[in-house]
Amino acid sequence: MTARQRLVPGILGFAPATDAAYLRELQASASTGAGGVNVLRTLSATLDTDEFFALDVAGRTREAEELALAAARSLRAGGADFLVVTSNTGSIILEGADEQVLPILDIFDTAVRATLDAGFATAGLLSTRRTAESGRYQRAAEQRGARVLAPPAETVARIDRLIGAEAIRGIQTPESLRLLQETVDRFADEGADAVILGCTDLMLFGLEAIGRGVLPIVDSTRAHARAAAQLAVTGR
Repeated sequence: MTARQRLVPGILGFAPATDAAYLRELQASASTGAGGVNVLRTLSATLDTDEFFALDVAGRTREAEELALAAARSLRAGGADFLVVTSNTGSIILEGADEQVLPILDIFDTAVRATLDAGFATAGLLSTRRTAESGRYQRAAEQRGARVLAPPAETVARIDRLIGAEAIRGIQTPESLRLLQETVDRFADEGADAVILGCTDLMLFGLEAIGRGVLPIVDSTRAHARAAAQLAVTGR
């Protein structure tokens, strides 16, 4: 017998290919295990990614926030109970807004919890520059007695460029994959026992392709989608 869904997630999306993968994981997680639902009821809104991040890069963060807030208000009006932001960087920008339209499911804490639940204590971080410099993953890890390592600034900048030019558009090139692999190698040399994909779009490269058995990969996309499904089904 399936359970009755407790809460409706409002999905604020950014990149179509990533959002499709997120939704598949969300629905799969909601239907498995005791008390699952056949189909999870959701609401969704998708932002113009280029416009949103261009505003933030140009220092017009308030305008970027307003784009996200307007989408969040439409989700609330449609009956959403909490907000699921399918972008780490988008989450940081929205968290900084003065208005909280709906409770936001914390993608940083869910990824760190997934890392710890898998038995890892020191994780390297692959992410945009905004996410790396925000310290959100580092703080979430410290609160739970773990550590998150960021790459050198020059590597962060290169990863940031590949995310903006390729990953959010569903493009994966051999050169970009090689950069991610080399960064994983560096984390292993520094004593990391796992790597967090702190950009949801990076999962499109494939977890096994990035890790290659050098280090296990914790995907913030999957961790967050699973947490969202649990919250929607159980209310906690």
